[in-house]
Amino acid sequence: MGFEVEDLSKVANGLALLVPGLLILYVRAQFLTGRTPSHTEALLSYVVVTIIYYAAVLPLFALGIQKDTDAIWVWLGWAGLIIVVPLLIGLLLGLGHQKEWYGKVCEWLNLEVVHTMPTAWDWKFSQRTEHWLIIKLKDGTIFHGYYGLKSFASSDNERDIYVEQIFSRNRAGSWIPMPNGLWVQAAEVSTIEFLDIDRKEGEK
Repeated sequence: MGFEVEDLSKVANGLALLVPGLLILYVRAQFLTGRTPSHTEALLSYVVVTIIYYAAVLPLFALGIQKDTDAIWVWLGWAGLIIVVPLLIGLLLGLGHQKEWYGKVCEWLNLEVVHTMPTAWDWKFSQRTEHWLIIKLKDGTIFHGYYGLKSFASSDNERDIYVEQIFSRNRAGSWIPMPNGLWVQAAEVSTIEFLDIDRKEGEK
């Protein structure tokens, strides 16, 4: 038994039912933190999101594609429907959550919704803003550091943080830059204090 055209059609139909939802949720997840479910666990989510997506988009697609439309435009239309538009929707959803656009809209509408971030750790570090950090470990050790674009905080079950530059503190209270960074497991951290960086003050 060989691979027949009908089999290829079934595969294509299966992919069409999964790909838009998969792309939307995958791109959205790149802007969020927290545990990412496996594809097996998220299979139902892919199908549900795809069905909702098609319900909203297919009527518009049918209006644009007529029977006498050239084959190249039909191909481009399907490529846009299954790949390009879901990528853009995922990008919009991810940015909306990261920039908290939806939270602001819900606040304006006086709606109380559950935050998408599972922990305060994930929410704070997903903002990707630079800060001075004061990290106190459970054994009482204190580190002062700079958290910038070259720093990183993981969001899986074994959370940790890398601070790109640490500082020593002299008797006068000034921070003295050191040439190395710092890696710490979240399980060893007692508290993290975030201090804003005022670039305007530095320029003066």
